[in-house]
Amino acid sequence: MLLVVTYCGWIRAQTTSNFAFDSANEGGHGIYANAHPYIDEPPKQLAKRIPQLKDLRPIQDQHELPAILQRTGARVDDFFNHITDLTAREEISLVRLKQETPFARPELAGENVHDSYLILRHGSRNRADIVEYRTDGKGENFDRAVVKNGYLVTSGFALSCNYFSTGFQPESAFRYLGDQKAGGRDTYVVGFAQQPAKATLSITMRGRNGAAAHLLVQGIAWIDKTNFQIVRMRTDLLVPRWDIGLNQQTTEVTLGEIQLADVATPLWLPSSVKVFDA
Repeated sequence: MLLVVTYCGWIRAQTTSNFAFDSANEGGHGIYANAHPYIDEPPKQLAKRIPQLKDLRPIQDQHELPAILQRTGARVDDFFNHITDLTAREEISLVRLKQETPFARPELAGENVHDSYLILRHGSRNRADIVEYRTDGKGENFDRAVVKNGYLVTSGFALSCNYFSTGFQPESAFRYLGDQKAGGRDTYVVGFAQQPAKATLSITMRGRNGAAAHLLVQGIAWIDKTNFQIVRMRTDLLVPRWDIGLNQQTTEVTLGEIQLADVATPLWLPSSVKVFDA
């Protein structure tokens, strides 16, 4: 299934909520015992797996990695210090491939929907819980209605850079893959993979029955060389989750600079998102 999300403009939100950020950890489960992150693959093999890396200029020397992570971490920390309650008009295109039997002709089914995407901050500058979710025109939970129609819907796109924050970097392994142009910018390309024994962050997915599954990820960030801002990010499952019928989930987030009228510091927020599930 392909989920394509486009944001039509971010504004300050005045909504309050009792939601809490879910940081459950399934790292101890046996499903991650034989995880083999793709950042360990040779550059040519990795480029075949991830087409966005076809123009990558590979780098083997890792001596710059600590400095890149330190400055990127400081940039991400600054984002979380300044993030405030926000809402955006969101346009979603849902596409699903239907095949009743292995030899039947595949059919595409889909729909376009609109909703409000919310980011809510609870707590102080030094200690805050930040949550993202959707509502429909009545202020009700939008995701539940979509799941009932047989679609998987994810969120948390604006916070996807948290793997690079200073506090969470020790939970992942990192590799400086090389340099590449991204959106006209010169970028460092850095791969990461959550370490199951250390991870406290997870993606939470809920099915029609309300049961939750917590997923660990690996991914790649494109980091602007001039200011160490993450401008693009891709995440994939660390391992296939056949136990919940999910072989693959790839999320591609493109970030853009947003200047809110009553917030002094510009925020880098998603301008578009693509999610592919199989």
